[in-house]
Amino acid sequence: MGHKIVVISIRTEETAKGILKAELTKHGVSYQKLAELLNERGWQLNKAAIDNRMSRGKFSADFFLDSLKVIGCERIGMLMETPE
Repeated sequence: MGHKIVVISIRTEETAKGILKAELTKHGVSYQKLAELLNERGWQLNKAAIDNRMSRGKFSADFFLDSLKVIGCERIGMLMETPE
C-alpha cells in the first residue's frame, strides 16, 4: 500500500480550516466520525466540539495534525510561497 501524501501550498487566503475541510470531504469523513477517530487517540471531543472548532477556524497544530492522521493522511508536504 502506497503512502497517502497531502501537499499543501500555503498562501494568505488558505487556512488550516480550509485544508482540513477539504481533506475530510475527500476522505468522506464527517465531523461525528472525526470526533470518534480522535477519541480513539485520547482526545475527548464530540461532534459539537468539532463543529465549534471548524466554525471558528482556530485550533491547535496538534488537532490539525491528529485530524489528518486519523483520516489516513500519512505525510504532509508544505510548499511555502512568498507573497507577491
